[in-house]
Amino acid sequence: MIETNSWADSPPQLPKTHGHTVASIQLRSFTTDELDFFGRFAIRAAHALGIPVSFPIPLPTRLERWTVPKSSFIHKKAQESFERRHHKRLIMVYDTNDVVVDRYVWYLGRTAPGGVGIRVQRFRQEELGVGTKLQEEAGGAKFVNEKMEEAQRPYRESSIRPIASMPE
Repeated sequence: MIETNSWADSPPQLPKTHGHTVASIQLRSFTTDELDFFGRFAIRAAHALGIPVSFPIPLPTRLERWTVPKSSFIHKKAQESFERRHHKRLIMVYDTNDVVVDRYVWYLGRTAPGGVGIRVQRFRQEELGVGTKLQEEAGGAKFVNEKMEEAQRPYRESSIRPIASMPE
């Protein structure tokens, strides 16, 4: 009979407090063994830091195939086929401070085994009207808009001279 440890099968998970998505972490690898192992490790690391995360969500596997002739010219019928599978898992990070997410991503990047890539996409939530506030804070936006309009006006004919009449 094979015994399994319950702590190895299902890593702990913290509940979401508000459900705001802070980041999505995509793990990529050519082998599923390392990818699943590192996915469980990432969930345990998030639990240790107090970060609510989702379980690794399997994304579609991308399959790459190509055929290469074994020898040159005459023996075209002797070919060899190769394939490479790109496996991906997605971990969603919720309700966490930016500093903690930075530390978590740094730790994952530092401890990732060879052959596992990490891609992080960060999200920020802003209140409504943040664009107008930024424009007011900039102050020089009116000056920039005037210069843009001036640059887009057509040239006056007096400023355009034929090349032959230009002084050397």
